[in-house]
Amino acid sequence: MSIYSAIKFKFPCSRHGEPHKDNFHKHEHFGENQEHDVRYDHEAFLGPEADEFVKLTPLESQKRLRVIVTNLIDANKDGLVSYEELSVWIEKQRKSFMYEDIDKRIKKEDKDGDRQISWEEYAKAEYGEWDETNLPKDHNLRRQISKAQYKFNAADADKNGKMNRDEYVDFEHPEENKKMEDIALDEVIEDVDQDGDGVITVGEFLGQYQDENDPPAWVKRQRSEFHKKFDKNGDGKMDREEAREWVLRRETTPTTKQRI
Repeated sequence: MSIYSAIKFKFPCSRHGEPHKDNFHKHEHFGENQEHDVRYDHEAFLGPEADEFVKLTPLESQKRLRVIVTNLIDANKDGLVSYEELSVWIEKQRKSFMYEDIDKRIKKEDKDGDRQISWEEYAKAEYGEWDETNLPKDHNLRRQISKAQYKFNAADADKNGKMNRDEYVDFEHPEENKKMEDIALDEVIEDVDQDGDGVITVGEFLGQYQDENDPPAWVKRQRSEFHKKFDKNGDGKMDREEAREWVLRRETTPTTKQRI
C-alpha cells in the first residue's frame, strides 16, 4: 500500500533526462529500465524519516501523514494543499537530506573539531595522504584534485580557508547556488560529453543506450525532449548555453489545489 493513500493530491514526480544524481537518496528515481521507483517519492516526501515510515502499519502511516499534511504542509490552513505548499515541503525535505549527508561528512572529516572542513582535511579524506610538494603521479587524479580545489575555493564564500555546513552543501551541490552554477554546468558537460568536443549529442544525452531499431518509450521521450526542448538551434547538439537549461532547469508552477 502506498504511503500516499491518505493524501488526496497529485504532483509531478517524474522527470527524465536528469543531469544530477542524488547522492543522498537511497533509491534511484528511475531504475535501469527507467521504471519509476515509488521509494524515491517516499524519500522525497518524507525526507530522512522515510525509513521510519516503512516500519509503520498502513493505518499508522495514514495517521502520521495526515498530521504532517494538516500541521506542516497546509500553511494557510484552508484544508487544501496547493502546488506551492507542496513544493515548499518537498524542498524542505530535499534540503534535510543534503544537510544530513553534509553533517555526516563533517563529523568524519573534521579532525581539529572546529565543525568546519579545511582543504587539507577534505583532500586527505577524499584522496589520501599527500602534500603540495608530493602530488600524486597519476595525471587524472592530479587533475581531479586541482578541479576539487578550485571548487573548494569557490564554495568558501567567506574566504577563511574552510567550509562550513552551508559552504559544504554548495561544494557538493553547486547547482544549488547561483554563484556556482557555471561549475555545476562544467561538471555535467564534462561527465556527459564523451568525445570532449564541448557539446552534447543526442547519443551522449541518452548515455549507454544505442539500439536505434526498436527503442523503448523512455528513450523516445528523452530523444524528443532533447530535440524539442534543449537543442534550440536544431543542429543536433547541445552547446554550453543550451545545456544550461538542462542542467539548471527550474520547474513551472501549476496553480491547482487538492483537498486534504
